[in-house]
Amino acid sequence: MTTLIGAKTHFSLGQSILSPDDVVRIAKDKGYSEVAVADVGNLNALPALNKAGKKHDVRIIIGVTMRVVDD
Repeated sequence: MTTLIGAKTHFSLGQSILSPDDVVRIAKDKGYSEVAVADVGNLNALPALNKAGKKHDVRIIIGVTMRVVDD
C-alpha cells in the first residue's frame, strides 16, 4: 500500500490546475493505492474526491492546509 501525500486540486486556487478526478487517476496510473489531498483553506474537493476514489479504486485521505495569522 503506497500513499501519495500532499496532493492539491484546483480548489487550492493558484496552486494546482488538476481536478480531483485527475489527481486520483494520475495517482492510480503511477501505482498509488491511496491519495492524501490537502487543499488550502477548504474541503470543497471532498465530494468529487470520494466519487473519483470509488471510480478508480483508490482510498482517499482528506486534509486541509490552514494558514494561521497571529493578530
